[in-house]
Amino acid sequence: MSTSNITSTYPVVFLLMGIPGLEHLHIWISIPFCSAYTLALLGNCTLLFIIQADAALHEPMYLFLAMLAAIDLILSSTTLPKMLAIFWFRDQEINFHACLVQMFFLHSFSIMESAVLLAMAFDRYVAICKPLHYTTVVTGPLITKISMAAVTRAVALMTPLPFLLRRFHYCRGLVIAHCYCEHMAVVRLACGDTRFNNIYGIAVAVFIVVLDLLFVILSYIFILQAVLQLASQEARYKAFGTCVSHIGAILAFYTPVVISSVMHRVARQAAPHVHILLANFYLLFPPMVNPIIYGVKTKQIRERVLGLFLRKDGTLQVESRGAEQSPGLSPSLKNVEKSLSNLFGADSIDNWVENGWDKEVKISQKDMDMGRHMMAKTFFCGQNLGRAELDASDSRSLTRLIKGVVQGYRHLEAHLRDDLSPSSLAWLVAASGPPWLFMETSVSRHLGFSVGLLITWKNAVSSVMLGPPYNHTIETPATFFLVGIPGLQSSHLWLAILLSAMYSIALLGNTLIVTVILMDSTLQEPMYCFLCVLAAVDIVMASSVVPKMVSIFSSGDSSISFNACFTQMYFVHAATAVETGLLLAMAFDRYIAICKPLHYKRILTPQVMLGISVTITIRAVIFMTPLSLMVSHLPFCGSNVVLHSYCEHIAVAKVACADPTSSTLYSLIGSSIIVGSDVAFIAASYNLILRAVVGLSSKNAQLKALSTCSSHVVVMALYYLPGMASIYVAWLGKDTVPLHTQVLLADLYLVIPPTLNPIIYGLRTKQIRKRIGSLLMHCLFDHSKLGS
Repeated sequence: MSTSNITSTYPVVFLLMGIPGLEHLHIWISIPFCSAYTLALLGNCTLLFIIQADAALHEPMYLFLAMLAAIDLILSSTTLPKMLAIFWFRDQEINFHACLVQMFFLHSFSIMESAVLLAMAFDRYVAICKPLHYTTVVTGPLITKISMAAVTRAVALMTPLPFLLRRFHYCRGLVIAHCYCEHMAVVRLACGDTRFNNIYGIAVAVFIVVLDLLFVILSYIFILQAVLQLASQEARYKAFGTCVSHIGAILAFYTPVVISSVMHRVARQAAPHVHILLANFYLLFPPMVNPIIYGVKTKQIRERVLGLFLRKDGTLQVESRGAEQSPGLSPSLKNVEKSLSNLFGADSIDNWVENGWDKEVKISQKDMDMGRHMMAKTFFCGQNLGRAELDASDSRSLTRLIKGVVQGYRHLEAHLRDDLSPSSLAWLVAASGPPWLFMETSVSRHLGFSVGLLITWKNAVSSVMLGPPYNHTIETPATFFLVGIPGLQSSHLWLAILLSAMYSIALLGNTLIVTVILMDSTLQEPMYCFLCVLAAVDIVMASSVVPKMVSIFSSGDSSISFNACFTQMYFVHAATAVETGLLLAMAFDRYIAICKPLHYKRILTPQVMLGISVTITIRAVIFMTPLSLMVSHLPFCGSNVVLHSYCEHIAVAKVACADPTSSTLYSLIGSSIIVGSDVAFIAASYNLILRAVVGLSSKNAQLKALSTCSSHVVVMALYYLPGMASIYVAWLGKDTVPLHTQVLLADLYLVIPPTLNPIIYGLRTKQIRKRIGSLLMHCLFDHSKLGS
């Protein structure tokens, strides 16, 4: 008798197809997959680091969140690296045992994630329905037991699967029609009776989803009952607000499961790649969005994430300081002193303190009047604090006042959690008076001014750190004042000349490009149409900022109305978002022209180009509209001095007296997604272009093909490199790089591309060069004929 009927024979390897029917798009599909995996890694690792490092977050809710982040990391790392290897390198082979291990981890950790979401629902139920018993119910031992139960359940349910699959003989081929070793996809290759595997897989899935989802729904029914019984509407919103993040995570996890199940039952005739894409979405979406959901909606997480990225050393907590300080300046005061000195060339704060520190100093009536005048100008909203003390006429009371203010500030500083934030610093510096008062006044002589500055300083810090004063009114300023480039006021006139020259070149060059392309029908091809739109966007981008910057630098006209400021902000950032989209469209144009030359005109039709342009514009509008609304609705109750040469949204948000965290986080995430996805697609385009060029037979053909891309490559470098340098300095080098360098980089980022783009395309593109030369010669010839 043959032993083949009782002895299992399994293959050494399987072959993973990827996404059947979409093999030619694997390289493009890999870009969103890779982006999602990168976001999942970054977001979940950040959550784990923050929760582990901050003892204040070692509470049940955050411990469950840490478990969820760890599971998401393992879940995505189980499949994504192999999927990317398939898409990029066509590495389709996977060892049989490695396939079973991948399957075990994949399904086990999916079950664990469902259990953790149920545990988080239980945590919210106890916190809202039994708040007085929360600390006695949800204890450390209980959390450990819940975690062990989740792991045990998953392992117990998934352990039989590998052993069941090992006993089969695989006679239906070695190719798995999937991106990873999904249980049912492997079972389809087996010979013999697979009914038990089918039934077991379905039973486990139904048991887990139905049971966990049922208990989650019951928890929220009890939560809703408890919330509706609360007396005030504010208390209801606050209580239910603690559940929003968890509800988002539940929807992110269960919605793809339900959609996939419905598709399998209702749309069985759908193409296989539809089902596989849905299965991949189920694995990619929750690990990517969970940290974003909790980062945006959970205040404690959001504050610590921003603290992690905005501070140079990356620490989350600040050492507690004692109330008693030495007469020397603390780090916070040193930072303020350094910033004041960099911005306005102010005298040393040590000099201010030493001139009145336990010394008998005679103060003239002129000094007293100046101090009183400065107090009236610099106090917020007409506060009276400190003016009575300034009426004192003897130097002893002034000396005591100075000492009391400094000691009071240091006592206040001892109880602050963090050093002064950039927004706080901008507020208190601007509130202390216009910059020319620092330069024209000898602060060491006029102690009355010193007192006014120190008291204003103390109140500014108190307002920022401990909340606004009792009589502080919040209103929208009629105007903002743009400082220009702080610290380089002496060079403003030279900068105005340079910017005027660059703006003239940008206007002339881009206008010529647009005119030539619109007038010459032979240039109305996709490549030149995109170039025409790029030139128009460059004109809008430069015109949004340069005229006002030149006005500030040349005549000192630094005021800008509130509405004009936000209009400028909208157009500047929308234009930059449109420009990066156009660079991607031009990369796609080069990809089609080189890799699919026979289909070029059929693919890039006028309708397609119009659709691409409209899509790019809509994307920019969708991104910028919420950002402008968030920043414009911030309360501006203190200073209206913006430490920048144009209304850059972060610089404006720093002036607000409310927390600009939401707008800053939105800007960071939105710009990262837009720029990151565009750069990834551009890189993929040039990867395919290089492959096609290398495949050409002659060297001349290779050089000719690459030369059509040279202008685009240079333009991309001019756009992205200053942008990356500006972002790097703004986020990572803000404590070491002077403010004027940061502002100057941001200005050049908006001026250099519009200036050089027409020059690059004019010199490098033969058709453009010829048409511009002909147009200029024609204009000059006609002018000379008219003159004669």
